[in-house]
Amino acid sequence: MRVNEPRRGEGIDKAGNPYPGLAFYGGYPQGKIAAQPLPGHSKKGEWMVPRTLFLGSYPPRECGIATFTRDVVDAFDRRFATRSQVIAVDEPGGEMRRYGAEVIARIGEQDRGSYIEAAELVNHHPADLLNIQHEYGLFGGERGEWLVDLLRALHKPAALTLHTILPEPDETMLRVTKLLCRYSTKVVALSETGKELLQSVYGVDPAKLRVIHHGVPDVPFQSTFLRHWTAHDDLDLWAHQSRQGVGVRDSGHA
Repeated sequence: MRVNEPRRGEGIDKAGNPYPGLAFYGGYPQGKIAAQPLPGHSKKGEWMVPRTLFLGSYPPRECGIATFTRDVVDAFDRRFATRSQVIAVDEPGGEMRRYGAEVIARIGEQDRGSYIEAAELVNHHPADLLNIQHEYGLFGGERGEWLVDLLRALHKPAALTLHTILPEPDETMLRVTKLLCRYSTKVVALSETGKELLQSVYGVDPAKLRVIHHGVPDVPFQSTFLRHWTAHDDLDLWAHQSRQGVGVRDSGHA
């Protein structure tokens, strides 16, 4: 597992020790990690928002799960006024990718030992919860089974979001998925159908299951229709209307 080095002036307290709330953890696991409060931990009424560490692929990696993970992190932080951190998963060849300061460590997809190291990092991190964005092709081992190593070594609750739930899994996928769900505290499906499959096909305890629909980012609407409309399009419209017997006045070109 690779650990992002702190930027100058960040991630170090006045005594020169790593501060677990920014881009830090240089030298882990050899260096000592202090369990101090995570900056941005917020409180809404009487309910304390769990300090959440996110795990999945992450931009600038060009991957659907990476985009989804970033959107989840951004939405979570906007809603609860937090500054969440991420453990990114690197595919082979992605080791030289440069991430933002929110990415504090990296798992190598084909480096099995990095999964155990990531679990140790999470265990020492001040976060209360690990959120995992899962896809079968994202993690190493057969059908991504090395992620099971991480979950087994974890001493904190984990919420596992399954992006693919097949109705007729092969034997290996069935075994791996059952193990992933067994070692997760909660399992999130993106639809009611997915939840039903997890119960009926994979035998997951219904008490563990939650449905959070996929959704889409909330972005302002911007029409591209007029931006790409040209004089040539005007002529095409006029010619079409003429063939249909529509007069020039009716076409708006009076």
